[in-house]
Amino acid sequence: MGATKKAKVMFTCEHEIKEKLTERAKLQNRTVSNLVETLVIDALTSQQEQEYSSTEKNSKGVA
Repeated sequence: MGATKKAKVMFTCEHEIKEKLTERAKLQNRTVSNLVETLVIDALTSQQEQEYSSTEKNSKGVA
């Protein structure tokens, strides 16, 4: 495997969370790092969509 040009991010979590991430990554035949990146992208996309939806409602005068 070659060196990556992606930024490195590290976080701490409970052992149980790491075990669940490892299991899920194995089921999807991917690394834990790749799984976590995908989960973060999904969360950020969802948050951005919610913020956009909220902004659209506010600009139309809907509370």
